[in-house]
Amino acid sequence: MLFDSNPKSSLIQSLLNTVTDPCMVINQEGNIVIANPAVEHVFGWSPSALEGQSVNCLMPPDIAAQHDGYIARFLETREAEVIGRGRETQGMHKSGRVFPIHLSIDHCIVAGEHFFTGLVKDLSAQYLVQDRMSRHEQLLDGVLNSPEELIMVFDPSGRILMANQSAEALLGGVSSGAIVGRHWSDLFQEESAFQHGQLISEVYAHGQAERFTHSFAGREFDTQFSPVKNAQGKVEFVTSFSLDITELKRSKARLLKESKRAELANRAKTEFLANMSHELRTPLNSVLGFTYLLKEDSALTSDQLDSVHYIHEAGHYLKRLIEDILDLARIESGHLSQSPVITDVVSVLEEAIHLSSIELSSKQLSLSKRYPDVSVSVMADRTRLKQVFLNFLDNAVKYNVIQGCIQVSVQVLEPNQVRIRIKDTGVGIPEDKQGYLFKPFNRLGYEASGVPGTGIGLVLSRRLIEAMGGRIAFRSQEQEGSQFDVILPIVEADTDNVPQDYQELQAGYGGTKPLHVLYVEDNNSNVVLMQQFVSKRPHWIISIASNGFEAMQLAQQCLPDVILLDMSLPDMSGLELAIMLNSNDLVCHIPIIAVTADGRYETREACEYAGIYMIHTKPIDFVALERILRELS
Repeated sequence: MLFDSNPKSSLIQSLLNTVTDPCMVINQEGNIVIANPAVEHVFGWSPSALEGQSVNCLMPPDIAAQHDGYIARFLETREAEVIGRGRETQGMHKSGRVFPIHLSIDHCIVAGEHFFTGLVKDLSAQYLVQDRMSRHEQLLDGVLNSPEELIMVFDPSGRILMANQSAEALLGGVSSGAIVGRHWSDLFQEESAFQHGQLISEVYAHGQAERFTHSFAGREFDTQFSPVKNAQGKVEFVTSFSLDITELKRSKARLLKESKRAELANRAKTEFLANMSHELRTPLNSVLGFTYLLKEDSALTSDQLDSVHYIHEAGHYLKRLIEDILDLARIESGHLSQSPVITDVVSVLEEAIHLSSIELSSKQLSLSKRYPDVSVSVMADRTRLKQVFLNFLDNAVKYNVIQGCIQVSVQVLEPNQVRIRIKDTGVGIPEDKQGYLFKPFNRLGYEASGVPGTGIGLVLSRRLIEAMGGRIAFRSQEQEGSQFDVILPIVEADTDNVPQDYQELQAGYGGTKPLHVLYVEDNNSNVVLMQQFVSKRPHWIISIASNGFEAMQLAQQCLPDVILLDMSLPDMSGLELAIMLNSNDLVCHIPIIAVTADGRYETREACEYAGIYMIHTKPIDFVALERILRELS
């Protein structure tokens, strides 16, 4: 080829090799004659591999088709469309990747033959930077022109150097262009303007951001002034970011209003439940109390004792129902109080089993127990834990089959946990209903089964155990039975304060220590009930006071061992009387037990404040009351 035989070709090649960007020479047929090493770095082709190939291999197909036409038209008409000019186009890597380039083409004639030189610059990095800058600009533009935020820049004199487009909407129709150059005092109301000026000056003086809330044009704004410092740390400008918080404040006001309404509704519900509890507990006290005393009467016939038993059991069921409903309401309102102590698991479980023994016998159920060889203690409210065990045992009895089986086990788990499992051979829970097991008042289709229940026992049990730091798990298979696990963290046993088990306490009730009880109560049926209860205990005596004034006199005259105090008296409240008794040096040492139908959290707190020793809610559990009184005697 003529170009190849030119004695200066080696010089031309050397010159091309010094160019850092891809450079090549093509002939009039569009084939590459010479290419420099930079071509390989950008296009992936070595110079030797390109020699003799069509330059179209370095272009995407659509651009390559146009390139051949450019050369042909130039050679025919000498009209330069792209030759002699620089332009941005696209190149194609050997791998097929298309990328942006800047292409400059020039024409020369050597020995009568037309040649074209092409100089290529890869624009990939430049385009990447431009793309990032464009994204940043879009992001900045989105931030600056947020419809809820007014952004301005102030100079030291307080004149506005820049304002975003949101200014027009937020400043009552004043365009951002009309804002620039104006002083802040031209835009804001007198009080707001003073604060603006003061804070701008402080930011310039101290270089620290300042913030305040203000009103403008019927809207509420939260504004922050921030310094913009130069390299030397001097404040050159102050920016203000004002967020329109009008709707936020309105939403907060609505939320507060709804919250107060919900609080009032919740308070009304609590008051209703408390009143309902009081009205139900008071007559129940007589029902359960007198049937308890009748059960001790040896003169009753077998049929009469059976009747008394049924009345007593129905009363107990109603009592548990009331207590469960109130406990659930207290949990939902966050007012359920617990008294966690180190508690022996097996002794509480044995108490619950003993209380369920009559129901177990009625369905001819067998009970098997498996306990660990060592004592296992947890931190729990003993009464609440027994309540949970009773709920599970009650369900295991109610939904079991005649002559079925209940298995009770206590097992130590790792790490440092105990699992109490109660398993039955009853009807089980259908799989499609197990998801509703812990929903309040949902009996899972047993509403018309004739089996008594409300659907709140399991809900209450789970929440009580969670409050003790534990959890409840269950498995159930329809027609095969259910098992419920209570899992609690183990604590080290307090050997000096391990409670007696239930049977030992029962055995101790036959003691003969003297005890003088002062009972303050104005309800005649309650008075008769307590008199009969005390009269059956050897060496126990009782004095009665029907009002606070009489109780104060009797307490000082008789100096009783314990005072049983009703909270509602004709002349004063039980709390007022308790405070008076505890303020009197002669009788302040006498323990006061509140006997009341009001078991609310607020009442318990008030009793504690008044110095009352403990609360015993009606209907009275005479077994528990007797144990307490004997401990105090």
